[in-house]
Amino acid sequence: MRTAVTGRSVGVSVCLRDELQNVWIGTTVFNNDSAEQPVPDWRFAATTEQAVLAALQSSALFSDVKVLPRCTDAKRASTQTLAVDVLLHIEPGVFPDQIGGTNQLQRGIGLFQRSVFGLDPFSGLHAVLAIQLTDLVSRKSVGGAAYDPIAPIFDDSILLTPAQLDATKGQFTALLQQVAGSCMTQLGF
Repeated sequence: MRTAVTGRSVGVSVCLRDELQNVWIGTTVFNNDSAEQPVPDWRFAATTEQAVLAALQSSALFSDVKVLPRCTDAKRASTQTLAVDVLLHIEPGVFPDQIGGTNQLQRGIGLFQRSVFGLDPFSGLHAVLAIQLTDLVSRKSVGGAAYDPIAPIFDDSILLTPAQLDATKGQFTALLQQVAGSCMTQLGF
């Protein structure tokens, strides 16, 4: 992967929303719920972008690193319009229910909770990212990475209260930075 991109220009595009994706899996199918909880001041995209840019700049592989508009798509992007040779696109990743038994997926950044036989719920913060590196000249993928850690938290509601949001903001930020850094390590940066 390194030889395919060394000395070229790279553009970074982050496609993350500023909402928590909250999923609750109850004891029966009728107890399942999901919701989005807006947290616009948490700046998921900016936090991820900063972590990725730090990894790119410290690697010194690229001749130029450029921040591109949010959600730039490799299928429609061109080297002429973006003025870069390589696109690093970051979006929410997806992974299945950690306990199993449902078809519920955890995606993006949020809180996943699973009640097992009426016991205290298994709960976890999640930040799931998928990063794709695409050569815009040849239109081929030159690498990809995904990461899906869980940080435990216990709460039995589908949405966090304002106090719980305040208490978990730092955890989400740290988790997102860890995930972005791990993805960049997987890509060889």
